[in-house]
Amino acid sequence: MQTKRMATGRSRKQGNTKDRQCDNEAAKLAVEIALAWQERHAQQFSLVPINLNALAEEVGISVERNSGRARGAYLVRSKTDSRTQYTMVLPPEMCTEKRRIAMAHEIGHFAFERLESRPKWEPKAIEHFADIFAEEILVPATYASCSIRKYLQQADPTELIRASRRIYGVSVFMLLNVVKRRPAIMEQCNSVWLLARYQANRVTGLDPRLRIIQAVFDRNRVYVPTNKSVAALLGDLSWLASCSFGRTVMREGASIEVWAKTGHEKPKYKQVRVSATLRVTKLRPAAGTGTPFFVFSVSILLPSRL
Repeated sequence: MQTKRMATGRSRKQGNTKDRQCDNEAAKLAVEIALAWQERHAQQFSLVPINLNALAEEVGISVERNSGRARGAYLVRSKTDSRTQYTMVLPPEMCTEKRRIAMAHEIGHFAFERLESRPKWEPKAIEHFADIFAEEILVPATYASCSIRKYLQQADPTELIRASRRIYGVSVFMLLNVVKRRPAIMEQCNSVWLLARYQANRVTGLDPRLRIIQAVFDRNRVYVPTNKSVAALLGDLSWLASCSFGRTVMREGASIEVWAKTGHEKPKYKQVRVSATLRVTKLRPAAGTGTPFFVFSVSILLPSRL
């Protein structure tokens, strides 16, 4: 029995590794194709927020509203003679932010189907491709590095949340996903950005805590792991009691330990204690989840030599 369990665990690990590899391939291709689209349809990407209706029309996708009760958006393909016509169908009631994400996602499916040589992926990987493609066209490469960097440097979570919606029409979660894939944006930035929520350890499924689910930082200077409890990084969290929805709370004079890059081959990182200014905003939970998100900015000053 023990041998059987070990084999099953090994198979599961191999399956997870294969899934990650496929997701990485899908993400890499999605970024590449999204950049090609930004060059090919430069006029549509000359202003933000991107006009997705105009982009869909330019590439040959008609957009319709569903008169029924379907919740999600979907792409309909219909063949006439030798041509394939594409129609994007949107549900009748959907908030602006969700509609934009849904439209960009379906345009991602369209982009994947139009590839000359499509990878033979499982549906999950194709969905991942569409997700990454959506993020990349909603936050075009030509804008993110120049316009959003100043908000990352200011280190005010509330301002970053507002800017992501006002400039790009997307959530702060999506914006930070994009920034993480473009490390040049965070170069020489003294702020570490964290998304956190109360959840169990994603490896063990146990020990629910306020955990880091996304971390964005200057990779040339520091390293912050995800899945780690926020308390393990920032220490005492009693000051979060005064944090309310949509309002930034600040704690100055904090002392935290971070993994700083040494510039040497061994050890590559060294744990150092630095002073920090902490800011956090609490976001209302998504429908059906019941668990709020926290957006942290951690302003640090690293020593010049390690």
